[in-house]
Amino acid sequence: MSKLVELGFLQRSQSARDKRTYDIRPTQASWEVYPAIQQQIDGCFARMTQRMTQAERAEFRRLLALAAETTLAQED
Repeated sequence: MSKLVELGFLQRSQSARDKRTYDIRPTQASWEVYPAIQQQIDGCFARMTQRMTQAERAEFRRLLALAAETTLAQED
């Protein structure tokens, strides 16, 4: 997170509601590179799933999202 702030892709400020936490927001620079990053992600997903059926792709995407949510929940 600190590196993304340092590189100018995220803005971190102290939360007005809870001084112990921070509000994190994307900067204009992050929005400018977002389409290129999304294109890379889509290409990678297409390569990983090229031998899967449409139903298998949908299930794989669902399982990846579940794994990501579980991982993030453990960090709280």
